[in-house]
Amino acid sequence: MLNNLQKKLSEIIKYAVAIICFIIGILAFIITVSFKIKLNDVTEICFTKIDNILFNLINVCICFSALYGFYKISDKINRKIIFAISIIISLILGFAWVNYMKFMPANDQLLMVYSADNLLNKTGDLVLRPGEYLNRYPHQLGYIIYVMVIYKIFNLRSNMLILQNLNVIYSAINGIVLYFICKELFKEEKVQKMSLLLIALFSVLFWTFFDVHIYGNVPGLMFALIAVLFTIKFLNKRKMYNLVIISISLGIAYLLKSNYQIFMLGIIFVLVFDIMKNSNIKYILGIIGIMLVVFIMKTSIYSIFEHNTNYSLNTGVPMISYIYMGIAPGGVYPPGWYTGDVEVIYNESGFDKEESAEITKPLLLDRLSYLVQHPIYTLKYFGEKLETTWLNPTFQVLWCSTPGKQLDQDEEYKEYVEERPFIESILCGTGFNVVERILDAFQILFFVSAGIGIYKFRKEEDLKFLLIPIIVIGGFVFHLIWETKAIYVIQYYYILIPFMAFGICEICNYIEEKKR
Repeated sequence: MLNNLQKKLSEIIKYAVAIICFIIGILAFIITVSFKIKLNDVTEICFTKIDNILFNLINVCICFSALYGFYKISDKINRKIIFAISIIISLILGFAWVNYMKFMPANDQLLMVYSADNLLNKTGDLVLRPGEYLNRYPHQLGYIIYVMVIYKIFNLRSNMLILQNLNVIYSAINGIVLYFICKELFKEEKVQKMSLLLIALFSVLFWTFFDVHIYGNVPGLMFALIAVLFTIKFLNKRKMYNLVIISISLGIAYLLKSNYQIFMLGIIFVLVFDIMKNSNIKYILGIIGIMLVVFIMKTSIYSIFEHNTNYSLNTGVPMISYIYMGIAPGGVYPPGWYTGDVEVIYNESGFDKEESAEITKPLLLDRLSYLVQHPIYTLKYFGEKLETTWLNPTFQVLWCSTPGKQLDQDEEYKEYVEERPFIESILCGTGFNVVERILDAFQILFFVSAGIGIYKFRKEEDLKFLLIPIIVIGGFVFHLIWETKAIYVIQYYYILIPFMAFGICEICNYIEEKKR
């Protein structure tokens, strides 16, 4: 009975993710979400463009033809050569853009570096006092400690470039780990080679620009992917040491970026399913161990920090405020995107976490009541939220590289950027239009092929084929109810690459069979 329930639930999850991929791919044919961006004015104001379907179809055919051509000749190319080229391209372009752009972060990125500097200089009260950055957002402590460690190792302060160059290295490692995930899932050499090509394309078109983003996303993803890889290895060979690696990797990923708890929940979900099939006390203890290690790593670091600074980290914007912001009425920005509501509420509470939660409760209940009573509005609201999250083909990576207000605050940097017209062209000019069109075509092709790949394995009982879909649907649902941005879901797009590669190879196989 239980085994049948597992099979049915696994099948439903894969069906759901395949349908989500198909819907995103099909909608990308029709519309494109873009941002109103100037070089010195970066906003999150979105607008929707109705696409030329014929033009998109031509572009998709061109992109697929290139992939099909690679498929045809892939037997003649050594896999190690493709692997080496993929990683080298990732490193060369990443280092080139980061050091050419010399991006100067603002807002949260700048405040985290500022916090790290102050903590290293023994002036941590400037960021820990009520209302200051770490008091508001204690969940950012993990990444701030990471910045402190890097600055200590390299004997630097306020150096953005070292953090950005390290991101380039992490992105290359992410590509390596994702390739090994593909190897664990699919034994067909053509699929593995196709995955390497897609990883290289993703590195060129996304990570090259995103690596300037000083946040926990990129290094956190590296550890989250390592956890995914060793979960699959555990499912294949049941070696207990894999659970230790999973535990430590998830703990670090969660500290660097709390959103990676979705990867943790997905992994635990699959491992619990595995225990239902293969009852073993060691495996049960191993799963409990994973949760304990993640919990202990976080609480230990927070406790040590509190002891050394004499400041409590039981502060900050409460979770309920983020949930409210995720469904709050849309204004200038898209529905469910960041608003200043959480800041206003926290200020009104006198920087008191419990009081802030009490202020938010009636607002949340009123909002939920309104959504229930107005179903047509609710459908439109969440439809627009999903649209702005998933249908921007750049997933905001070029937005992340745009200088914005920093140009008006630093004359020397403004002069540096203006002397390099390529920067403006690629970020918000002619070059941007070309990149956006290419990414639009790949978005259509990639999501449809990922849908095909997952659909093909809908009845597969091996749990390793459930892991990526469960993580993707977790991210999809999380950002449906939580604060969202296109940039927040790029990791779910990325981890679909093994299924994209399989789906593209399936299409190519079908064409080859029809030609015979």
